[in-house]
This record gives sequence, structure tokens and C-alpha cells, in this order.
Amino acid sequence: MKKDEFARNENEKSDDESDKKSNKSSLDAFLEYGSDLSDDEKKQKLEDNINDLVNIDNESHMEKNDQIDPDTDLKKFQDNEEFFNEDGDGDDYTKEVRCHYCGIINTELLIKCNEKDCQRWFCNGRTDDYSASHIVFHLTKSKHKEVFVTNKSQVGEMVLECYNCASKNIFLLGFLEAKDGESGFILCREPCLTTCKIEEDKFDKSRWVPLINDKKLLDWIIPLPDENELKLCHRVNIRTMSKMEDKWEKDKMKEFISHSGNERNKNLNINFLKAIKLYYQDGQDYVDIFEPLISGEEEYDRKLKEAQKKHNIQVKFYRLSRRIIARFVYPREDNEIKLVPGDELKILDGKTNITYNGFIIKMEMDDEVHLELEKCDKILTDGFYTVEFVWKGTSFKRMLDGLYTFANDESSVSSYIYYKILGHEKPEKKNNYNLPKDLSVKGLPELNYYQTLAIKRALQTPLFLIQGPPGTGKTVTSAAIVYHMAQLKLGKVLVCAPSNIAADQLSEKIHKTGLKVVRVCAKSRESITSRVEFLGLHNQIKNLPQKEFYRLFELIKMKEELGDLSNKDHETYKKLKKKGEK
Repeated sequence: MKKDEFARNENEKSDDESDKKSNKSSLDAFLEYGSDLSDDEKKQKLEDNINDLVNIDNESHMEKNDQIDPDTDLKKFQDNEEFFNEDGDGDDYTKEVRCHYCGIINTELLIKCNEKDCQRWFCNGRTDDYSASHIVFHLTKSKHKEVFVTNKSQVGEMVLECYNCASKNIFLLGFLEAKDGESGFILCREPCLTTCKIEEDKFDKSRWVPLINDKKLLDWIIPLPDENELKLCHRVNIRTMSKMEDKWEKDKMKEFISHSGNERNKNLNINFLKAIKLYYQDGQDYVDIFEPLISGEEEYDRKLKEAQKKHNIQVKFYRLSRRIIARFVYPREDNEIKLVPGDELKILDGKTNITYNGFIIKMEMDDEVHLELEKCDKILTDGFYTVEFVWKGTSFKRMLDGLYTFANDESSVSSYIYYKILGHEKPEKKNNYNLPKDLSVKGLPELNYYQTLAIKRALQTPLFLIQGPPGTGKTVTSAAIVYHMAQLKLGKVLVCAPSNIAADQLSEKIHKTGLKVVRVCAKSRESITSRVEFLGLHNQIKNLPQKEFYRLFELIKMKEELGDLSNKDHETYKKLKKKGEK
């Protein structure tokens, strides 16, 4: 099927418009000058003109995709949802089996998203020549990966999966055709295409082609709709499909919260995602808006990470000092989260059903992961394992704890900041500090006018926001602000950042000013190498006076060599380490 079958020829569209204008003109002329005709002739002439206009409208409807209002289109879609969801007679394939974007009901042209919480059907047709097909657009937007084809398709009723490892990730699957062209099988790109042994006299790996090609599934898996099918379906544009996906995601989140075993989530308003305000009456009003947003983000993050479970990953193990390291390539699609040092993963041995947790200590350029295993004292057998994220909601719990503290304790922050956050009008406060005329800082690049102005305003006001695109000097400006705050001797300065990379960059810049910097990080990141690892609290402890902390150094060395300490030594280690950190 050629791509241009999904779009009318531009000349044909122009002809339709001309015919339509011509008919409108003749109808207008008749209404104005048709008084000389008899009543029957007037009636027949009017009907002919109206029918011509209706026919032209119906034929040209498909060509007005760009003019479709997504809100109006979404309303039509919602009406169609109610129609298609009605109970009726027939087999399972005829109930709710239609493309959830355009409404095509021919089961030979449909494929199902097989994710447990989705189960919607889509066709392989496109909105235009350049966009993804409906099924591929849905899979990409929703970050789903599994598909199911009916018994009316050419491949038969099945969930598409790798013949060798049973991976169901459609974005990794491809078809390896035999040299004779009469047979073949589905094989995943990673790891099976590179590691699977095949009969070289029958198959050539260079003939492997992905199942998703040119933003659509291969035609022999799911045929493309023809012109007759397209005339019967409801044409939608990309904005409308995106709105449908957003609606489904919100509905899914509402259902999750209403059925959640979490008491906090159960108490949330079912219409939980409300627009943020510029003004809040009090702290509770603030919580009512932001608590559902944080909970929604928490659930989204959890599902996103849990969806990145990979089967049949080839893992090799080696020893580094007393530690056991797992090494493997973790294939990642464009719509998946990128792994970074410090992430926690777990590998499952399918034979023994034993799970080993660990933290990423290094990432190679070719996406090879080095994972330090916890509570593992012997090298495991190289082979194929299941690898998945370990999701922890610690950061979201801290956000919610901070939110509740803010709402219930007005003294948790200064009165000025409390009411500013709520959007209340308060008289502007100004700090009357004696600032130097030249705010440039040794060790940092020369400041421009706007950076200097931002530093001055930030030091003079209790709450200040600096915005700017990448490369405009926000990190340098922030480091200069910290330096001048330290020079004012107001106390220790706590610098926070939204990611470990940002915190490392800030630490490095502030260190260059000559200030004493302590980089505090999670225990899981203590073994990760970086440009500022020497600033880490765990490393700075090693610079303490030898005489006073001799026992601590002994325990640190013992821990590095043995990998663990006895309960008694561990308690001593914690007490001495805490003393050293202070």
C-alpha cells in the first residue's frame, strides 16, 4: 500500500473546492433570481443544489485534518467511546474492537496493546505521510511495549515475542527471513541477534529487519487501511490523539487512587489533578492542590521504572577487591529512562529464583553497566538473567513530609516566605547588607551586567528566582551568590540541586572560589567516581587527625577489605564516623 493512499491529491482537493464554490454560487444565484421558475422547478432546483453541496462536503471532509479543532474532536471521540462500550451480541473480537483513535472496526486491520492496564485496539494507518501509525503513536506515547494480533491476521492469534528469549518489547523485535525467502522467525535485537546461534546455511543475520519500520508496523503483520476503510473512519490529528492519551492516563490514575491500598491515596479527591493557583487561602488549601500532583508523579515514576524490566540479559561477573561486580549491556529505547551511576537495580536468576540487588558504580559509552552487588560474597555463574529497576519512593515521601510540615507548622519557614509561597501580598523585605561594589569572584569567570544584577538582588531579598536557558551562566551566578553569603558570615550555607549531576557541578564551582565545600551524597553513591569525589563527606573523613581517629581508619580499611564488619565493629564504626562528620 502506497503512502499517498492516505492523502488526496492536491489537485483533486482544489477541484473539490472549485466545484463547491461553483455550486454555492449557483445556489445563491437561484435564491436571488429564481423567481421566474415555477414552484415545482424551484423545489427541484433547490434540492439538486443542496445535494451537490452535501456530497462535496462529505468527500472533502477527509482533507480537513489540519482544520480539526482537537477539543471538538475529543468530544466526538468521547461520544464514540460511550457507543462502542455498549454491551452487545457477538464474539469477543467484535466488542470494543476498533481503532480507539479513528474507529476502524475491520479486525484484519487491528492490533491490540497488550499492556495489562490498557488492552485497547489500534490500526496501522497514519494521520499523514510523516506521522507514526496509530498503534506506534500509542505505544510511544504511553510507553507500552507489548502487542497482540488476532486470529484474523496473517501471523495468527499471538502476542508478538522473540523466538529465542520470549522478549515482548515490540521496539526491540525484528523478523529474520530465511535465505530461501519461504520462512523466518521473530528475533529481538538485544541480546539475541548478536548472541543467538543460528544455522548460517539457512539464515543471514544481515537480513534482520525491525517490526517497526518507517514509524509503522510491517505491512504483512498488520495491513494498512485502504481508501474505502478510510472513508468510513473518523480522521483525527496528532493533537487530538495526544489529548486522548492524556485523558486515558488521567482516568487510569484516578482508578489507581480510588482502589489503592494506600490510606493517603484513598483519601484524595477523585478529581485530584487540579490547576495550581496564584493564591492559596492557607496551608491546607496548598496541600489540597499539590498532594495529588506529587502522588500522581510518584505513581507515574513507579510504573515507568517497573516497565523497564529486561529479560534474558547476558551478565558476566568479576571481583573488584572484596566486591562482586555484575557487568552487562542494558538495552534502552528512546522513550525509556536513562540509567545513571547510583541507580539501584536487581538481577533475578531464573533457575534458582534468587534476586541480587546492587547499585550502578559505572556506565560505559556503549551502555555497559557495572553493578556492585549487595550481600553477595562469591562470583556468580555467567549467563542470562532478568534485570529490572528497584523503585523507591523515598524522594516523594520527603516531598510529602515537607508539604505537610509547611501546612501544619507556619514556623517551619519564615513568615515572609510562608505567605509568599501562598501568594499573599506582603510588603517587600530588603536585607541591608554592605555589599562590595565589585561582585566578581576569584576562580570564577568574569560576570556580565545581568549576572551582577541577579547576585545583588538575590543577596538583598529573602526569596529570589533566577531563570535562564542552558549556557547563560546560572551555575556561575549561583556559586557567586554562595560565596558572598559566606563572606557575610551569616552561618553555614546549604546548597540544594534537583539532580546529582547539578549538585556536582555546583560543588565544583563553589570549591573554585576557595570556600570549604562538603558534598553530601547518598551512601549508594560513595563508591562512584566523579570529578568532585574528593569533596565527599565520606572521603573528607579520611583527612581527620590520625591520632584522634586511628580506630576509625582501622575500621574503614577493614570494611574495604572484607566488605562488611561484625555487629560490634559496625556500631563502633557508626559512632566514630558520626563524630568525624561533625
